[in-house]
Amino acid sequence: MSQFIEPRQRLVDTGELTYFRESEITAITELFGNVAHRFSTYEKRGVNSAGEFVGHGMISTQFIMTAAGWKISAMAWDDQRPGLSIPEHYR
Repeated sequence: MSQFIEPRQRLVDTGELTYFRESEITAITELFGNVAHRFSTYEKRGVNSAGEFVGHGMISTQFIMTAAGWKISAMAWDDQRPGLSIPEHYR
């Protein structure tokens, strides 16, 4: 987890990243017993030392039901970029 947090924290601490917001736009959730999968599209916006930026992408999140409720068991994401567009059925 620290491998994810530390580089991003440095951007904030140094002032290179001054604003960031990520919002879920659409999602498809499927359940089977005690497991679930959510495929979400997102939009991210921010301000860094280069100026304002906007991006889109998809997140795949897997969940498992525990005695304490639903818990995330895995998460992966990727940003849309030239050659990689979000499929229409996820928009």
